[in-house]
Amino acid sequence: HLAAAGQPLEAANWHRLAGDEAATLHANADAIGHYNAAVALAPLATGGLRRTIGDLEKLRGRYPDALAAYRAELASAADSEVPELEHRMARVHMRLGEWEVAAAYLESALKALPSNALATLAAILVDASLASVRLGNEDQARRHAVRALKSAAGAGDAGLQAEAHNQLGLLARGAGMLEQARRHLTEAMRLAEAGASAAATMAARNNLARLEVAEGNAEAAEQLSR
Repeated sequence: HLAAAGQPLEAANWHRLAGDEAATLHANADAIGHYNAAVALAPLATGGLRRTIGDLEKLRGRYPDALAAYRAELASAADSEVPELEHRMARVHMRLGEWEVAAAYLESALKALPSNALATLAAILVDASLASVRLGNEDQARRHAVRALKSAAGAGDAGLQAEAHNQLGLLARGAGMLEQARRHLTEAMRLAEAGASAAATMAARNNLARLEVAEGNAEAAEQLSR
């Protein structure tokens, strides 16, 4: 009704609020519908909504739609917003198994990122390390992971430190350096349990359990898996 009455900004704001409400209820399809309506009504006054649409489409597993939303947001984004958007796009391509494309977006994001954005830098570097492994470049993967750990520590982010230690542990295990792998994976688990997400804790415990299995410690692996 507001749009029909010649009040597109008010109508767009109503759709944004309705989308926010739907998103809090995990009604993602409804939220996307409202956000798209808001963008259509006031494309210049709804900055950031396309990024949110992309995030929700990714949650729904609709990866081409997520990428389309991120690209649309990227077209009008400020320079400071570009690295985060490219990181989001890289993660979608990682989900799709398109590792070369993901690596290219991650490299671009790293080049554009301010040097003081340590937490964002660490998150991008962890993903860059994962992509490098998939592309067969273990040395680069290790360099990215080491740098990610340093950046995460500088940011004081325990969750990102756990992710970096986890990645370094996996790399060490793959290289046959089991004692080094144990140190990193144990530290990853400690940091994750101290305050990171449940998902990070589970990942650290599972990877440490696999190491115990590789070393023939079945009982220790079983305890970690509980």
